[in-house]
Amino acid sequence: MQNAFEIKKNEIFLNNSFPTQKNLLLEYFSKLKIEFSDFLKRANQLDDDIIEKESLLTSSYLIENQFVTVFNQINTATKHYLFVKEFCIY
Repeated sequence: MQNAFEIKKNEIFLNNSFPTQKNLLLEYFSKLKIEFSDFLKRANQLDDDIIEKESLLTSSYLIENQFVTVFNQINTATKHYLFVKEFCIY
């Protein structure tokens, strides 16, 4: 996952088109959300006696909210410099 982020980050830096940069980020986080949803479906199938299942499912609500926040920030970003700084410089 870290490698995929680095590749996407480099793609964004190499592309000067702000709309394309936004689309690249939306694509990356959409794929990440799909992977998380698949993981969560598998976690829901775990035996209820597994203590960690409850913790995982509880924290999934916070993670889902973070996805909403990230998508909102990407969609409302209007300035190239702030956009790249906020999402890509880590």
